[in-house]
Amino acid sequence: MSFIKTAFWNEDEGRLRAGWRLVIQLIINIGLFVLILRLTRSCAGPLESQSPWRTVILAPIIVGVTLFSVWFAGRYLDRRYFSDFGLHLNSSAWWSDFGFGLALGTALPIGLAVVGAAAGLVTFDSAFTSGFPDTPFVLSVLLSACLYLCIGVFEEIARAYHIRNLLEGSNARWLGLRGAAVAAVLGASIISVLMHSGNIAFIFFVLVSATVNGL
Repeated sequence: MSFIKTAFWNEDEGRLRAGWRLVIQLIINIGLFVLILRLTRSCAGPLESQSPWRTVILAPIIVGVTLFSVWFAGRYLDRRYFSDFGLHLNSSAWWSDFGFGLALGTALPIGLAVVGAAAGLVTFDSAFTSGFPDTPFVLSVLLSACLYLCIGVFEEIARAYHIRNLLEGSNARWLGLRGAAVAAVLGASIISVLMHSGNIAFIFFVLVSATVNGL
């Protein structure tokens, strides 16, 4: 009986062990999203995959349920403040990091596209068109920007929770602080890949992204 309790409960910290906290947060996050999505579909009817309104509806839902799941897990499972996951809007250092990440995330894709086009590896067949049928180009751009902003918010908040708990749950005596940090980022990357149903190659992208943004 004591073994079972030890496997679930950390007596020294007076809370669930990190692995179970992660599982519960993911269940809340995914479960709420699926539930709200089904309720939305039952009220508004099925949304076509290319409909711009699908983006308008899904993006806030994803952000909302992620913020709630991280807050709930942090408050009642981790027993710490939401700010402990790295979101400090009143800090100039946070905004400096945000600005650097935003500039880097904008410059790299544009730079790669320009270099690829100059080398003849990339061609652009059309311009001022979008995947949203019968939708003005400017509105499509705004919807896409909204979608990626929401994706950035919910992924970084969720990943911060995962990295924080995996870092604390790693055995620093065996791995050391740097080894535990690498294990935490790798573990968070694997969770992200599984949630996206991505392939093995995608894990390297998430790993680099998590390292740049999280560490």
